[in-house]
Amino acid sequence: MKTPLDATLYELSYKCREIFAYVKKQTDGNRLNEMSNKDLDRFIDALFDYEDDLDEYEGKLTSLISATPQGFADRQKDIDSVMKDFRFVYDGIIEMQDMLENVREMESSDEEDIDLEEKAQ
Repeated sequence: MKTPLDATLYELSYKCREIFAYVKKQTDGNRLNEMSNKDLDRFIDALFDYEDDLDEYEGKLTSLISATPQGFADRQKDIDSVMKDFRFVYDGIIEMQDMLENVREMESSDEEDIDLEEKAQ
């Protein structure tokens, strides 16, 4: 890596690919509502960890650029490209977290319905 900016852009880009691969692996051929509670918990925890990682990289990149913004003007295209990927992955994490929470809520309401039916019998 030539500069701290190059290193940060590479790390952020690599982390985005890692997250995308992880989500694809977890969801490829798997229905979220068929995952066990343990798997859902693991998936949700991983997404929160990835969200924290991305926040750190974004902060690092912002700090680098704001320290000497004129020094990075010629790299704006590279920065914009990585930030576009970052936004896509970050928004995808938020969406996936919402979907997982919805699945968890559906399972909880299903379990409550079953408990009520059993008590009624």
